[in-house]
Amino acid sequence: MAGTTLSTDEIAREANRLYWNDSDTVEGLVDRLGISRNMLYSTIRPLPAGVSCDSCGERMVFRNRSNRSSAVTSCLACGKEEAMDDSTLNEATRAEQEGAWDTTLTRWRSDLAEVEPQRIALIGGATILGILAGAVAARAIREM
Repeated sequence: MAGTTLSTDEIAREANRLYWNDSDTVEGLVDRLGISRNMLYSTIRPLPAGVSCDSCGERMVFRNRSNRSSAVTSCLACGKEEAMDDSTLNEATRAEQEGAWDTTLTRWRSDLAEVEPQRIALIGGATILGILAGAVAARAIREM
């Protein structure tokens, strides 16, 4: 990737794509991407495992490639870890091959869908108030 300038989002997408779909080592990936090992690990998002947590119902994920290769899933909501049996692993692998791995936008959308309506209204109101205050301040400065 040397010689090209990529945005942070593009680097994150490419890092996730390569991390989950390429057999190259982590060191090879950081060299290819031109980023540090810490940056790679901070951009990697858990891979959906295609199953739900028995305890809380949230989706289970693979936290890293080692967990995926050993079929160990984790629940980000309650912290439960569980080894998948062969039939469940085959279903999850099929779902993954059909494009089930998370992108940043998809993850944000699902996270936002869980936000309480009152909180959305509060944030929206604060945003509008901030915009209005900025417009008033800009007008006051222009009239000086």
